[in-house]
Amino acid sequence: MMDSEKFSTAFTDVYLKTTKSLTALLQAATTEYHTSFEQYQILHDIAHQRATNLTDLVRLRGVTKPAIARQLRTLRNLGYITQTTSTADRRRHLLSLTDKGKRVEKAVSERMTSSFEKLLLQVGEDDLSTLVSILDKIDATVLEPLRQSSKMDS
Repeated sequence: MMDSEKFSTAFTDVYLKTTKSLTALLQAATTEYHTSFEQYQILHDIAHQRATNLTDLVRLRGVTKPAIARQLRTLRNLGYITQTTSTADRRRHLLSLTDKGKRVEKAVSERMTSSFEKLLLQVGEDDLSTLVSILDKIDATVLEPLRQSSKMDS
């Protein structure tokens, strides 16, 4: 078994190298549309009814309201989303894609699917499934408690 320092170094090295490269790969699909990968995720969540408002996006993405609000402002300025007041509850602002936003989300999704299919062929379904499970476990057992703790501190 590897000692803690060697394990930490090996983990950090592979984590930094792969996340930087994977981020660049994902970002390449969005660049033409002047959006970040995070902004594409918001478009995708709205398009597939995973989120209808800012609070839904905060919950899904695990980031702060101000961070999501900045992303939404950019997407509105690009003409990709609209925000309307709910008739049932005037405090709620509902998000929807414009026609332009729908076209962008669809085009980026097709590029993402193509990139992911290549990754799946090269790495294999079992290994990718294991990776997703491990990342989900890290999120649930380590990162989510940290997020909750930081909410309580503020």
